Amino acid sequence: MPVKYHISPVEASKLLFKAAERGDLPAVKRAISQGAHLNARDMDGSTALIYTANNGHPEVAKYLLDAGAHVNAKTEAGWTALMYAAWKGDLVMAKLLIEKFADLSAKDADGRTALSIALRHGHKDVADLFKEQKE
Repeated sequence: MPVKYHISPVEASKLLFKAAERGDLPAVKRAISQGAHLNARDMDGSTALIYTANNGHPEVAKYLLDAGAHVNAKTEAGWTALMYAAWKGDLVMAKLLIEKFADLSAKDADGRTALSIALRHGHKDVADLFKEQKE
């Protein structure tokens, strides 16, 4: 019979960040079952959802959102998951986040929105999606 180890919620949350970053859905589920806080933040204010969006793992993002992750959580610099999707040009992630009510008008510490980030980085398809949503 396998030995079950108890870990602290802080350690479980660190495991959640790493699993979300690499898109490992089973490890995400395991970390949550071990007590990871779904909306825990790292030193920069990033959440598991932000790690997931920054690394392009929509299946993990959907799981986190369905489990109650805050779609509009911001880093210390004011970046949201949607802004990372815009920066990366990740249309699939952007659509998912918008479906889950991501705030298109959110601004980072420098006053940039997801739309301005998408435009600055040449992601016309993502920018067009954002413009359609505003109409």
